[in-house]
Amino acid sequence: MSLFSSLYVGTSGLQSGQESLNVVAHNVTNTDTKGYTRQQVSYSTREYNSLSNSTVGVGKKQTGLGVYIGEVRQVRDRFVDASYRNQAGRQGFYDSSWAAIEEVQDIFGELDGPTFEKSMENLWYSVSELAKEPCSEVNQSMVIQYAQSFVEAAQNAYKDLEGYQDKLNDKIKDCVDEINSLGWKIFKLNEQIRAIASGGVENPNDLLDRRNQALDELGAKANISYQEDYFGNVLVKIEGHDFVTMNTVSEMSYQAEDDERVGALGFYNVFWVDSATVQSRDENGNPLRYVPDTVRNNPLSNSTATGQVFNWDLPISSKLDTDVGELKGLLLARGNRRGTYRDLETVDSYNKIADSVMVNIMAEFDGLVHSLTGAVNDVLKNVTMTPDERIGGLLEDYQRYYIYNPTDREYSYRYMYGQDDTANAAFIDSIKAMLKDKVVVDKDPAAVAADEVSIKSVLDELETNYFTTNGRGKSDKEAYAQYTKLYSEVEKALNGMKDRDNSLNKAMGYMRDEAGKPVQIFERISSDEYRKDAAGNYLDLKGEDPTNSGTWFTTSNLVVCADLLQYPTHLGLRLPDGSEDRATAEALRDAFTAENYVLNPTLTNKTSIQRYYANYVAQIANSGNVYKNLKDNQDLTVDAVEANRQGSIGVATDEELSNMIKYQNAYNASSRFINVIDECLEHIINTLGS
Repeated sequence: MSLFSSLYVGTSGLQSGQESLNVVAHNVTNTDTKGYTRQQVSYSTREYNSLSNSTVGVGKKQTGLGVYIGEVRQVRDRFVDASYRNQAGRQGFYDSSWAAIEEVQDIFGELDGPTFEKSMENLWYSVSELAKEPCSEVNQSMVIQYAQSFVEAAQNAYKDLEGYQDKLNDKIKDCVDEINSLGWKIFKLNEQIRAIASGGVENPNDLLDRRNQALDELGAKANISYQEDYFGNVLVKIEGHDFVTMNTVSEMSYQAEDDERVGALGFYNVFWVDSATVQSRDENGNPLRYVPDTVRNNPLSNSTATGQVFNWDLPISSKLDTDVGELKGLLLARGNRRGTYRDLETVDSYNKIADSVMVNIMAEFDGLVHSLTGAVNDVLKNVTMTPDERIGGLLEDYQRYYIYNPTDREYSYRYMYGQDDTANAAFIDSIKAMLKDKVVVDKDPAAVAADEVSIKSVLDELETNYFTTNGRGKSDKEAYAQYTKLYSEVEKALNGMKDRDNSLNKAMGYMRDEAGKPVQIFERISSDEYRKDAAGNYLDLKGEDPTNSGTWFTTSNLVVCADLLQYPTHLGLRLPDGSEDRATAEALRDAFTAENYVLNPTLTNKTSIQRYYANYVAQIANSGNVYKNLKDNQDLTVDAVEANRQGSIGVATDEELSNMIKYQNAYNASSRFINVIDECLEHIINTLGS
């Protein structure tokens, strides 16, 4: 090899050393840049010159032409990347749940003072004082005043829960927008990367970093899977649905719920645009709205609808990878309804909301309010109604119930006693007649013992008629749950009235207003209809219709009787004979201490109204502890995976400084090599020339 050729070898060393130093500088500069991946230089040799093709020697006689940078590559482990994105998605899911329970803890921690808890304590105190002096105007006023304070505090707490539910709804909208934005970002980066990589000159490392960072962010928001095709495109799927393809981004969208069947709350349904059915279009043919059944994608929804993003039929489980993604966590935390006590009626109805933080907590809170108001009103009902009237009212309340049909997404009636309203009415009339014949009302001990036998016979006959007549059994879980609840209500009502003769009370208009309506402390805002007997006399407020939320005694639909607010002494509690009605006042007090309630139907330990709130807050605290542990453990997992990942992709300044010294020495060696060749040439030229 000539000396002049040797100059090119030295020059290649200089160029390679300089470029290596540039890569080191780029690494050090981006040490703290989020998403940056450490780059490495890969050296390759240039072509060799063959001096001889003789096969006599051990090898061919060749001379090298120098070195060049074959590739500046990223150092990444795709398996660690996939693990990180999956764990980050799980972290996003549990962060959403923990944030929701933390907000609830703040609401019931009552930062502005123990408003709701204090309102319950005050109401209990006022009822206790009333039991001591039932006819005291001060005590009666105190009961009504604290009842009003209780309703206001309960409604304020429930509104706070509704407000956070609405915030979660807004977060869902923002999360979907961010997911779509990340999808288009990845799509555009695919185009840029493909254009540069196709030239074969260099690797678009900085663009690859931006794409990997976008994949990291997308992985935190949804359960993604992805692969890189032959052309360098990353193709992404979310929940198994194509999201980023080579040609486009299949966007996710949202639509505010306006279906009256589940309540027009404005909750966003999330769906795939390319799979949903268009309901209406604008003048240019662009979709305005999609068919609700094809886009409804909330927990408890019909999972067979097209356009769905998540399959809610699968249980939430790390094993099944169904607990991944911030978006799913937000949807689950928000739920698809305002929770009410009706969600607690059966184990099946409760299981449908159990995984939703907000709906679950709202339902149990509403259950507390409903239990308290119902217990108070029931005591007053028992004063003015005879047993047959009271039980007759219960039968009417329970004569039919409704179930949810997931196939057509409709609520339909099921009849408890017969096949239609007529059959039900006939059965109820027969039970009422039986009650009049069998239930003896007398304070004589012997008669009371006979009453207990009569009560049992009434209940047994109810069960016999119900299950025998309709051919149903305990296998019909929803029907039997309704019957069990009715059985309990009837038993409670009979036991509460068997030692009192209310006929005189009724005749004398005891605890009734001027129109003859019975006094009730708590009323419904949107329903004040009363039942009447055959003579047209008022009995009590009509029962709750499961298909009409306006008839429910829910927190939002609750008000204290306006007449009692203005005239608390109308509460009365002085019997027609002029004596104090201590029995009713004591029954009001005892209603707070009777252990007849559970937080939800999956629990067996009963509690009283007095301890209900403490148990409720304790359960929130326990749930919060569970969610916090899940979140903290997931944070540790993500940190561990990220630390492992940073071990390969992260920039270590010590290592880079070592490389800088190495490449600087290589550069100096190449420079020295060129100087030596230059001196040789100078010596030869000067010597030969002379």
